[in-house]
Amino acid sequence: MLSADAVGRLAGQLAGAAEVQVPDEQATAAWAVRGRRPSLICVPAAPEAVAAALALCDQTGAAVLPWGGGSQQRLGEPPSAYDVALVVRGLDQLVEFEPANLTATVQAGVRLADLQAALGAKGQWLPYDPPVSPAATIGGLLATNPSGPYRLKVGGLRDLLIGTVVATPFGSLAKAGGRVVKNVTGYDLNKLYVGSLGTLGVVVEATFKTSPRPETEGSWYAVFASAAQAGAAVGELLRTSLTPSGLEVLNDRVAAAADLPVPAGRWALLGRASGFRPAVDRHLAEFAKAARRAGAAGAEQLDESAAGRVWSAYAGFACQKRWQDDTLTCRFALPPDSVGRLADLAASHGGEAAVWAQASGAAFWTAALAPGEAGRAVAQLRAAARAAAGALVVENYPADVSDLNVWGPPGGPSELMRAVKREYDPRGILNPGRFVDGI
Repeated sequence: MLSADAVGRLAGQLAGAAEVQVPDEQATAAWAVRGRRPSLICVPAAPEAVAAALALCDQTGAAVLPWGGGSQQRLGEPPSAYDVALVVRGLDQLVEFEPANLTATVQAGVRLADLQAALGAKGQWLPYDPPVSPAATIGGLLATNPSGPYRLKVGGLRDLLIGTVVATPFGSLAKAGGRVVKNVTGYDLNKLYVGSLGTLGVVVEATFKTSPRPETEGSWYAVFASAAQAGAAVGELLRTSLTPSGLEVLNDRVAAAADLPVPAGRWALLGRASGFRPAVDRHLAEFAKAARRAGAAGAEQLDESAAGRVWSAYAGFACQKRWQDDTLTCRFALPPDSVGRLADLAASHGGEAAVWAQASGAAFWTAALAPGEAGRAVAQLRAAARAAAGALVVENYPADVSDLNVWGPPGGPSELMRAVKREYDPRGILNPGRFVDGI
């Protein structure tokens, strides 16, 4: 942490590039991350100002935590140092939208909800539906890389991204990709920043591929005795030529929150198809066949009003449960054929557990456990995930839980990741200690 004198000097320097606040103890609570509080709040109003502020922090050795909407700041290890909250919410411009080219360029502080509204006015959208807070910004989503049901059809945010502008600790704006799909050549450096938790640079602008809104959608659900049975139906559907826009396995608590009539102890498989009517109708027929073969009594179609209500309630519940203060939340990354079995195992840990899983391979488990129980549950579930060639990340945990390995073993060569970090952030000022292996 910087000394009081160093904080004062840095505040004076940053004031030339951005709005700067020296908050009192009470004001810093709004910017606290896992018990650490900043000495300065820096609010740049332009991409160039973000780069200038980072350069000044780098010269001083001030640790910087980038802030968008703040909705996912619980993710990651506690910061090893925290001097400056760098708030990019003021970068809130839709820079360019080309409906004919199906591309949109936005600044990092734009909220996802606002971007979808702007695209929707022209009959388009970003086919991306993670269960996140309305405050979630594009920059924060790129840093954390959450996914929603639609990933099954079109991929995640990484697949939709075609260009970035990133502010670096060297005071420069690094550009990768572009604003049209065809001009992306060479190494696709955009992908490096997605999911990096802001440890390599601060994204200030991003360009995405957009899509026309689907002509129609249909949704269905089926009830199963176990998640493994629901997973078997998912596996059968994934082996066809169909491309659903959502296949979600929900335990009884999540299903109830989504207003699905699922008996206690049972599981629901919630499906959706988007596109032209004949394709949607075919999805319904195949969904019903797969559900019956896997052990369900049948599949029920949801009318348009009910479908909208169910999917909205499901997303709201998932977002709220993931980041609740007193809750332990784990995210699994799994081969799709292991999702059902691991969901059953996760549900057995904690009587009030909420479990939901996506056919694309992500599964979530939340429960309120005592500190000692939390560590044991994480260790057991992580071992099961690794045995299935997957991984487990602790997304959220209560303040009284300690000694959790949030990320688990690195998924790749640790020294290579550290070498990339040294190249992009030599003095280690960006989100220090928060990423995998203490990066």
